[in-house]
Amino acid sequence: MLVVVFVSKMKALQTFFVKTPLSLYMGLLNEGHEYHAHAGVYIAFDVWVHTIFHILRWISQGNGELLWTTNAGISGLITVFVT
Repeated sequence: MLVVVFVSKMKALQTFFVKTPLSLYMGLLNEGHEYHAHAGVYIAFDVWVHTIFHILRWISQGNGELLWTTNAGISGLITVFVT
């Protein structure tokens, strides 16, 4: 229980410091954004791998034409290329 209280207080303290000019000098407070950015890159890579394997599966099953002949396929291709 004490650990939870300590961590919650630490988060509150970090939030306080982020709102002050001290955040410019405290690098640890800015690491949350770096973690978020790295997680975004990983998720984007994972989405592309997932998409590639779906396309390969559909082609191997003989359903590749569904990518450009159905509304779901067309909207999926647009989404992949836009993002």
